[in-house]
Amino acid sequence: MTMEEPELTPEERLSLKLDSVACAAAESFIDAYYETLKTNRNGIGAFYCPRAVAPDGVATPSIVWNGETYEDGDALQHFFQGVTYTHFQIEDLDANTLNPTFLPANDIQGGSCNASNDLERRMSFIVVVTGSVRLEEQLKGPLREFAESFVLVPNPAKLALSPGQTSKHIPFEGGWDKQWLIQTQNFTFTEWAQDELGDFVRDAPTQPVSGKAGGGGKPVFGRNRGPFNAFAAAGLLGKGKGKALA
Repeated sequence: MTMEEPELTPEERLSLKLDSVACAAAESFIDAYYETLKTNRNGIGAFYCPRAVAPDGVATPSIVWNGETYEDGDALQHFFQGVTYTHFQIEDLDANTLNPTFLPANDIQGGSCNASNDLERRMSFIVVVTGSVRLEEQLKGPLREFAESFVLVPNPAKLALSPGQTSKHIPFEGGWDKQWLIQTQNFTFTEWAQDELGDFVRDAPTQPVSGKAGGGGKPVFGRNRGPFNAFAAAGLLGKGKGKALA
């Protein structure tokens, strides 16, 4: 005797639908964003929402790249234009709906103007990526592990419904068309480079080196130390509704 799957509530079905759209959008976005970083850095600024300052003084986009703050997408683009070489190897991707009604219903051209509708075009969502990056040196540069998060918000110009359009499906088969823009970004290395360690190396915990007598050891860094634990504790590193990429 088999047990039947419990029927989803309308709220659960809607949540599943929005998360599915977020995952499809995230995969398309990540492919386009990191490929642009590698091959066309002059196009990076177009991935970001226009700079704006809210009445409470909060400015967007908010971009933090390994502790350095950048005013907007053009500023981060300028930084990458000065980097000789970049190669990002994505290992894990997760995406989830953040705010289903981020964009007012009236802002969707051709939409229903109903506050309960068109949520797949009005929502914001978060994308969390982990992987490795090689900077500067194409062949010999070290691969360093990183974690990066993005909050993407809808771009009304790309999500409008044309007159007479019956399907509300958002196609990603043709590649990323900037249907959502980056509002918040936070990149951090999750292991330290040798030149960042300095005198801290002598205080690092050690592990025995195979075949060495006398109890000698080497410093332990990387996934088991430092910033990675903070991301793990926040639940940002586990595989979820996204697609794991190799």
